[in-house]
Amino acid sequence: MRKIKSVVFLVVFMVSIGAWGQTITSLYSSHGIGEVSEVGLQQNFSMGNLGYGTPSLFGINLQNPSMLYYNPLSSFSVGLMGDFRTYEGDDVSDNSNALSLRYLAMAFPVIESRWATAFSLLPYSSVNYNSYSIDSLDNDVAAVNQYQGNGGLSSLSWSNSIRLYKSLAIGIKSSFVFGTIEKDSRVQLVGEEVSNAYVISYTENTAYKDIIFSLSISNKFKISNKSFINVGAVFNLSGELSGNMDKGYERYSGSNLLQQVDLTSEEVAFKLPRSFGAGLSYQVINKLLIGADLDIKQWADMGESGETSYNDALSMSLGGEFIPDIQSVSNYFKRARYRAGINFKELPYLVENTQINDFGINFGVALPVSGYSSIETAFKYGWRGTTENGLTRESYFQVVLGATINDRWFIKRKYD
Repeated sequence: MRKIKSVVFLVVFMVSIGAWGQTITSLYSSHGIGEVSEVGLQQNFSMGNLGYGTPSLFGINLQNPSMLYYNPLSSFSVGLMGDFRTYEGDDVSDNSNALSLRYLAMAFPVIESRWATAFSLLPYSSVNYNSYSIDSLDNDVAAVNQYQGNGGLSSLSWSNSIRLYKSLAIGIKSSFVFGTIEKDSRVQLVGEEVSNAYVISYTENTAYKDIIFSLSISNKFKISNKSFINVGAVFNLSGELSGNMDKGYERYSGSNLLQQVDLTSEEVAFKLPRSFGAGLSYQVINKLLIGADLDIKQWADMGESGETSYNDALSMSLGGEFIPDIQSVSNYFKRARYRAGINFKELPYLVENTQINDFGINFGVALPVSGYSSIETAFKYGWRGTTENGLTRESYFQVVLGATINDRWFIKRKYD
């Protein structure tokens, strides 16, 4: 059985690395550092990104690291996400598909029931868009403007959970955020009066890196031997990503590069917001979990220097988990964990003076394999934006396929 776990670990790990760097395609990722990713793993995703006040007995809670000590086993989790998206707007009808690494995480107890630690690699933000506009000029000449962007940031994190007294615990997480974002703006004149269809391109390549920190706390209150009320809170400290931006100019004739000029290379900074999240849940051990989260990100006065379009953003989650009969021998599916949730969030910027909101419906199941390990699937149907004011509405369907392997990896066995 241990050999089977090792093979599963290796296969999933290699597939995940192969998917790294592929991103979600969203027109709204053109703003700032792009589409900011959710921190939670598969169990959080399937419950509407619920996690601030929901401990996981056999999973890894990265949304509230103070709850890591709840899992007494060493745990490895990996997940891949497929994103299928359609776009609607004025003279706009398109779709896109993408595959990306959702998460890669490992956690283990350092001192059992007292101190646990976790390492994780997650996408922090994603930039992937391609749009255009046409401006009519004089003499039946038009300017075709094309805007492209790709890249994004990743987060390599070290999280720790320390139980102080009874069930009161604190968490500390440090994250190294790094990555490169490339943006390209092109213009081409077209029309009968245009003899040479030159394409003029202005490029910005920005590399960011820095370390950010967050603090968390959690507690649980006993109602009966198997039922509890869980509470948790997370405070993400504001930070500033330092970067270097290379600006350039290119001129094409068709697909032939005629001229390339490096304009400037300058230091830039992107201010990250402070955020506060809190959660509450009711739990019946190995039977039922129902909870709600609230998160506020203070984006106002953040972003790039001179940026004025950012505003504070609110998000809310409601979800839960149900296990029909964890001790069932005759029915395998009664031992599965069924999850569902909803999520609402405001994007932290205005587009054409319009607030962009995102709403999603989530559900999923964790199928037990080999003791406390599991194969997990999660799904989300959501939509964001509006077709008003010349904007684009995005509808999307996301699928997450993951695996969680739980075992006692750091104890020498006498028998196997």
